[in-house]
Amino acid sequence: MEREVQLHELLEVTDLGKLPYRIIGQLPVLKTLQEIVFNQMSSNADGSDPLVMVFAGAPGHGKTELAQQLGDLLRLKHVTVACSQMETDTELLGSKQGYARSKEGSKLNNHLSHNNGLCSVVFLDEFDKTSQDVCESLLTLLSEGAYVDRRMNRNIDCSKTIWILACNLGDEAIASFHESKLAHKQEKDKLIADLEPLIGELRDAFKERWGDAFESRIDEVVPFFPFSPGEQAVMAHKFLLEKAARFRKDIDLRKEVIRHMGHCIISFKDDSKLCSYLAERGYHRSSGARGLEREVRKVERKARRRYNCIRGLVTEDMNKGPFEKLEVRLMLRGDGGQDIGVIRKQEG
Repeated sequence: MEREVQLHELLEVTDLGKLPYRIIGQLPVLKTLQEIVFNQMSSNADGSDPLVMVFAGAPGHGKTELAQQLGDLLRLKHVTVACSQMETDTELLGSKQGYARSKEGSKLNNHLSHNNGLCSVVFLDEFDKTSQDVCESLLTLLSEGAYVDRRMNRNIDCSKTIWILACNLGDEAIASFHESKLAHKQEKDKLIADLEPLIGELRDAFKERWGDAFESRIDEVVPFFPFSPGEQAVMAHKFLLEKAARFRKDIDLRKEVIRHMGHCIISFKDDSKLCSYLAERGYHRSSGARGLEREVRKVERKARRRYNCIRGLVTEDMNKGPFEKLEVRLMLRGDGGQDIGVIRKQEG
């Protein structure tokens, strides 16, 4: 292990070890992903081909977040390109020199040009919704790392680029595999689970969608699994804390800001039960964290409503005084069920 640590320090990628602490869930694939990226970075010194990975799975399970964290932890330039409605290579790469607007390039073209010969991360979101023309325009780029800048017609070296293609293809296969092979395992057993049968099934789906030539350019397939009940609650807690941090900021009534609800501490009573309740109401494997965000926005509306019921106008002078304090808690309804309520702490 000493040599591995030494190599990580030489490559300045020691921060990648923090990845499991930055991402909620996905333990079965994080260790393998770290090894894949370490190997790619190690190979760059002697010349390498681009690394092409597919992040597959239902929306809202961390594909975009993981791609961004990779770029940040590796201290690499990274770009995200939304591909959901792309029909032509011009939309992805820009017009070729001599055609209208060729000097503008495109988000992807310009990123590759600015990082000529350097290691960078490209995240193509919702890539499964692009056309076959778009796929074919990337074949040489993904396999050889060779590209011609469409603005200046110069050769670009993309051999060190890390490509991440996000797609929803195979989400049912991933959910089925998770339910039968992973959901009932202990966390330590999930780390050593054999994912190859699932990855083979996903590769078959990629061949059917993109063709054999494109699928052969894919080096690694990373499936994203549904969240466990505990992971769902942790995700809900993360969103609650983000909202609370926003309301803690000072009141700012300037036209360009208008932070009317501020200088306010929001606490959560029995936050474990509260977050489990939000998870039960908001999580579905087809939408992932998005449903949890929706439930947390409902909590935000209730907190804002309670804040606005406090007598007196809001002024920026309140920033000089004590914090307003609200508490979010589960409350019993008249029918015996539960609902989320927000109280002012001074009220008890």
